Formats: sequence, C-alpha cells, structure tokens
Amino acid sequence: MCAIQEQAIKPIKKMGDDTTITIWGFHAMNEYHPGLGITDGSPYVARVECYLRLLKQDYIKRVSVDLSENPRSKLPFVNVFGKMVDGSSNILSEIDRALGKEDGHSKNNLLLSIEQRNAAHLILRMLTGILVANLMGQGTARVPLMEIVEEGQADLRVLASLLRQSKTPYILGTTEPTVVDTDVCAFVSHLFYDVTPSQMDWVVTIQDELPDLVLYIDRMRNLLFPELDKKEKAS
Repeated sequence: MCAIQEQAIKPIKKMGDDTTITIWGFHAMNEYHPGLGITDGSPYVARVECYLRLLKQDYIKRVSVDLSENPRSKLPFVNVFGKMVDGSSNILSEIDRALGKEDGHSKNNLLLSIEQRNAAHLILRMLTGILVANLMGQGTARVPLMEIVEEGQADLRVLASLLRQSKTPYILGTTEPTVVDTDVCAFVSHLFYDVTPSQMDWVVTIQDELPDLVLYIDRMRNLLFPELDKKEKAS
C-alpha cells in the first residue's frame, strides 16, 4: 500500500466529549468569520453546522490546530457521540445514524421524493464544484478566470431558477426546509458574505441580477443563525 493510502486510512485520534457532537473548524462557536455573515471559514464546516441547526441538535465547536489532528488534514472532522468522522457527507450520514434518523427518516430524505433526491444530489455536486472553485481559487491558474466566473454565474442562475419554480419558500418546493436548503445556504453564503468573494465584481453583479436568491439566502441564514443578523446590525 502506498504512503498516501496509508495516511488516508488512518483513524482520527479520539477527541472531545463522547456524550455529544463536537465539530472542529477554523472558528470556535460564536467566533464568527470576519465576514460576519458566515459561521466558519470553511463552507464544509458551515454545511455541518447548518444541518445541525436545522435538526435543532446541540453541538460543541472547537478550533482545529493547523489541521494536524486529522491524518487527512481536512476540515471538518467531528466526534459524533464517540465516533470520529470526517468529510461533510460522511458526517451528515453519521449524525442521522446516531440520532436514529436513517433509512429515510432524516431531513435528508423524509420530505423529498425520488426526483427531489436526485436533484439534491446534483445541486450538491454543483455547490462543491465550481462554486467552491470560486470561493477558494481552485483551478484559477489552469483555467481562464472568465470561464470560472461564467460557470459560477450559470450555477447561481440555475439555483435562482429552481427557487422561482418552487411553490414554497424552499428551493425544491418542500413544505419545510431540508438538507438541500442548508447545503445551498452554507455554500452560497460564503460567496455572498465572506469578505473576499463578496467583494468580487462578478459576485456583486450576480446579486443585483438575482435578488430572489439573495433574499432566500438571507431567509435561511436568519432561520438557522438568527444571531448573525444581530451581529451585523451591531457592527
């Protein structure tokens, strides 16, 4: 087995309190990223936090020490009632299992039809693809910046179109918010409210073009993190 694979299968050292859920990210609980509009410097950490907020599940948040606690050097990693897990999708699945919400009884699936689950899968792929590339500058040395911008704008227009087609306040037309809404909120909030991307000309332009999407993100942020709105008004 190669050294990279050996590192990849190493378990995460047991940390935290096994009686609760503890997330390690870039920022501690209530120590919001400088943008104020987002809960952590990583959209993947924010994804897990948004889902826990949706479930109204208490959790603890700690700051990672230069990612060294995780053999794969990635965030988030989480102690879910005694089980150490990393990778946001793996973490959400483990949370569902630990809370007895698996087999279709979670916010991932309960309110979603098969068609909506398929759409949710594609939305997540889109969010973790070109939008993350725009957030973190991935690929900008290999792909012309204008191409990345155009793809990012196209993705946001698709999200806005889905929202316009919905007959409810939620992106896939469900009667309650689901993990799809928390996923969109986590990733798009980083574009709209993190200090660096939010000041990019193309982000400002697309916000002006898609006011319904901006209002939707604000609505979800206020639902999941009402304290963020208070902090922004106080700043």
